[in-house]
Amino acid sequence: MAEAGDANAQFQLAMCYYWGTGVMKENAKAMEWALKASAQGHPEGMELVGRMYYYGNGVDKNENKANEWFKKAHETAIAQPNDARSQNALAVLYDWGRGVPENKAEAVNWYRKAAEQGYAVAQLNLARSYLDGDGVPVDKAEAVKWYRKAAEQGYADAQCNLGFCYAKGIGVLEDKAEAVKWYRKAAEQGHADAQCRLGFCYENGNGVREDKAEAVRWYRKAAEQGFADAQFNLGYAYNHGEGVPENKAEAVKWYRKSAELGNARAQNNLGICYDNGIGVREDKAEAVRWYRKAAEQGNADAQYNLAHCLINGIGVEKDEVEAAAWFKMAADQGDEDAKRRYDAIIELWEARGQLEQIESELDHLKGLRTSLNNEISTDLSNLKNAIGISAFNQLNYGYISRGMKWSSVTEFALFLARWTGSNLPDEIKMSKILYEEKTHSAYGSKYAVSFYDRNGNNVSGGYLYIQNGIIKSVNMEH
Repeated sequence: MAEAGDANAQFQLAMCYYWGTGVMKENAKAMEWALKASAQGHPEGMELVGRMYYYGNGVDKNENKANEWFKKAHETAIAQPNDARSQNALAVLYDWGRGVPENKAEAVNWYRKAAEQGYAVAQLNLARSYLDGDGVPVDKAEAVKWYRKAAEQGYADAQCNLGFCYAKGIGVLEDKAEAVKWYRKAAEQGHADAQCRLGFCYENGNGVREDKAEAVRWYRKAAEQGFADAQFNLGYAYNHGEGVPENKAEAVKWYRKSAELGNARAQNNLGICYDNGIGVREDKAEAVRWYRKAAEQGNADAQYNLAHCLINGIGVEKDEVEAAAWFKMAADQGDEDAKRRYDAIIELWEARGQLEQIESELDHLKGLRTSLNNEISTDLSNLKNAIGISAFNQLNYGYISRGMKWSSVTEFALFLARWTGSNLPDEIKMSKILYEEKTHSAYGSKYAVSFYDRNGNNVSGGYLYIQNGIIKSVNMEH
């Protein structure tokens, strides 16, 4: 239908390429089909074109062009206020402050108008608003109601999210079998997240009879679409011969794909493979490289492994101070072995009178500073204004990747700056990403993070996910 010139089909195809739903993610094709839909006056297509310019997805980042497209989308949508797609487009613009002042309540108003006309995308967006309390009080049962309406129309993102609600008992009584039912509906449409979740259900016998081979089948479908969690799970299956003949080299292949997409567990396991020559030639230095990547994301196992290498000089120059710092971080996450080794180092250092070195190194690794200049304080105030007090408070009390806790936005910003290898930015801009429904159920709401120097140049950036006041995942560009 898209080839035949149907604007709605062209927009839907653009979204599939934009998110990699049922096809490999490909921004150039997403832009191509979004422009075709826009040429026929499709307001959602115009918003997508603007969004791609705003974030530099497949095109050079250009906020002026982005704003031009947002304005076109608004003018087109407001001219046909009774059309469901126009109503959803208006809601999107108000939701994220694109071409109009951000107004969550107004966004909900337009989402509801479109949802009540039966538009599945708007129904899903309205469900997300109720789940997050954006523009409306949190009401998980109401969120489930709207997820169900969209899911019953065959909308895969809604089906996956409804499955997650049943799996976790969010807004509905927990029902693993019902979760499997909805995951399967989405998975059969090529929804990678649902395929991975369905694989997990088969692997662990959640709501369905345990079947490791069937788990592998679904993991492979998602992995071949570039879904990092599924790639890790498939690598694990090959490594341990679960549901598939053991094949260490194939395990390394899938661990590497997942690791390169930033999956911390895969990075740690790939490090173990290099450390021990499992499925790949032994390379201690390469092992340390992958351990460090995972450790910096807060993976406790990797922090322990990196510390072990550092204290013994394996693949890296021996460094007791840094080793102790990583043991401490792992211990703080409940690793008893790490705690014992850290305590042993402290005992030794107390005898040497060197305890202050570990305290200094911990401050360095965690990005702690005792004071900030007025410019940075102003930037953080701007951040607060940009994302709203609710999100700002969520950042204040969040944590990164399994327990790396931060007591303030300042410490979080300092960590990101250090992790990306850049200086502390002069300006931090954050904005919520729309149409992140397929990852919403797993990671929460997605925020784009951009770091700018004092000349206004974008020096680095990436994404973070916040769910229920917790930073669940971070993916920053280096």
